[in-house]
Amino acid sequence: MILPKAFPKYDAVNEQETREALQQADTKNVKKGDTIYLRRNELVVSAPDGSLWALKVDNAGVVTTEARS
Repeated sequence: MILPKAFPKYDAVNEQETREALQQADTKNVKKGDTIYLRRNELVVSAPDGSLWALKVDNAGVVTTEARS
């Protein structure tokens, strides 16, 4: 997230806009203990050697991986 530079003097409207931007961005973060649901997206994980792998599951629950670059 990139926030604009702070105003040289306190401005209540600017402060409120900044707080709203932070709250909106925070809603996109996964919280500790949350269940994570991915729909139409894939989960890409990194192996120790740096290679990337997409995890997918089919309708039978079979998990597969596919190399990503």
